[in-house]
Amino acid sequence: MSHSLKEKPVIDVLEMARRALDSLDVGVAILSPDLEIVFYQSAVSEALAGAPLAPQVREAIEGFVISRRSTGTPPPAVRVEVADRALYLRVVPHAGPPPLEIAMIHEEVVRDVDLFRLLHERHGVSRREYQILTCLRLGKTNRQIAIELGVAASTVATYVHKLLARFDAPNRTRLADLVEQIARRRR
Repeated sequence: MSHSLKEKPVIDVLEMARRALDSLDVGVAILSPDLEIVFYQSAVSEALAGAPLAPQVREAIEGFVISRRSTGTPPPAVRVEVADRALYLRVVPHAGPPPLEIAMIHEEVVRDVDLFRLLHERHGVSRREYQILTCLRLGKTNRQIAIELGVAASTVATYVHKLLARFDAPNRTRLADLVEQIARRRR
């Protein structure tokens, strides 16, 4: 009895990595350590931040990297506006070889300045708390929120705990519902 062995397909690892990056809902741009060369931009990065990267995005990346290098710790995600979009970005170093800077860019999904002002006036909600409330309204977990905002999951948990108490909500689902009700009433 003879067995035929199927040959393994030749896999282009670089192409697989590109496909994986393009499937994310976060834009990725890979830059040289001096930030002069953009080696790669995912499709999401190009759609959000332009191809080549918009000047204000490059400036925000540079500011983030300078801050991280001078303090030794990553700053919070940086908010930058491009055309009619608000974007948040973080940049993480890759020691290499070769050394690289990897920018992760995502769009602010719910942008409702009037709701923020209302929540700020009525409940003392800060900009960071509003970002977390926005993510809660979208059903994101603490870990997802932490990654998106560039903070620790424990920091998000602390914010959520304080917001639950401030809104007198028994759980995060009810908190999101309360904020949604406030948003609908003001329309």
